[in-house]
Amino acid sequence: AKGLWSEDPVAPTWGLNAVAVHGGSVYTIGDAGTLWRDGEVHAQPDSLCNFLTPVGSTVVTGGQLGTVFDALTGAPVHQHRSPLNCAAAFERDGRRHVVVGAYTGEGVVLAESDDGTLEHIRDVPLHSNAVKGVALSGDLIFSVSADGGAAWHETAGLTRVHALADAHGMIANGCVGLGGDGW
Repeated sequence: AKGLWSEDPVAPTWGLNAVAVHGGSVYTIGDAGTLWRDGEVHAQPDSLCNFLTPVGSTVVTGGQLGTVFDALTGAPVHQHRSPLNCAAAFERDGRRHVVVGAYTGEGVVLAESDDGTLEHIRDVPLHSNAVKGVALSGDLIFSVSADGGAAWHETAGLTRVHALADAHGMIANGCVGLGGDGW
């Protein structure tokens, strides 16, 4: 009826936001919050998800709810205060880590514990606007933001080593490390 909110469920869409290869399988996830493994439903975090990032024996995902999920089980790992956009894995001091880019400009850092689970280490201020992409090259984390900025943080202490306020003229929707010491 005119002037009334509909409370009917919205049918899932099948658009994909991320693809990852892990353990010989291809995983995909998107707006419907359904994780597909080799074309079959595998888990349901039930949140719009923007990324899939392998970290050790698992894969992490997250999105609109601000929850970092173990994508393979659908179990929540950490709750952040804003939606999540992207992630990149790295090693530091012999431990696997992942940095997750948030809409509020932080990098949410988690590390693999001795039992293989992920634990929240800290939030790192990467930008003053939404983090749209994070990548790793050597011992540097590179990130881009919705306000045109780019920043480099070293993995050892998670401290900023350089930033450019006007690094790109449009909203970047990702970035990638080229491996080794290059970008």
